[in-house]
Amino acid sequence: MNVGEADIEIRDNTDEGWYAYHAIGSALGTANVGGEGKTVKVKGNVGLFGKQGQSFGSDAKTSTVNLVLNGSGSTWTGAAYQHFTEEETAQGYKGSMNLTLSDGASWTNEKYGYTYGDKGEKYQFEGSRVTSFTGGAVRKRLVRSTRTTAMH
Repeated sequence: MNVGEADIEIRDNTDEGWYAYHAIGSALGTANVGGEGKTVKVKGNVGLFGKQGQSFGSDAKTSTVNLVLNGSGSTWTGAAYQHFTEEETAQGYKGSMNLTLSDGASWTNEKYGYTYGDKGEKYQFEGSRVTSFTGGAVRKRLVRSTRTTAMH
C-alpha cells in the first residue's frame, strides 16, 4: 500500500466494541505512508502483525510500515507496536517500523486508544518498537509522569 498525503484519526478509547486497533497496519506486507512534500497527520497507533491464524498467498515473513513525516504540518500521535505469536517469532516472522521525521515534523510517542494486551490478552504492550528512526524530535510521555521528554 502506498499513501502520499493522509489525515487519519482513530477513536481514542478502549471501550469494547468501539475502539480501533491501529490507524496504520501491516500484516506480512508493506505500507508506505507520506514522503517529501506530503503532509501526513496520524492520530492512532501503528501495528505490525503476523498471520494471526489467517492464510496468506505470499511467503513473506516481514510486516513493514515506512512512515515519512515531512514539514511542520506532519504529525503522529500514537505508539508503534508489534504482535507476533511465539510460534511466528520462532519461524522468523518479524516487524519493521521505519520512521522518518524532517523539517519540523513531530511524533508524540504515547498509546492512542486500544493496543493488544489492554484487555488481558497474552501479548502485553511494553512500549513503542521502532526499527529505524531518522531525524526530528520526539515528545515522549512517560506512563507514570506528566513530564514530557524531548529526544533528538
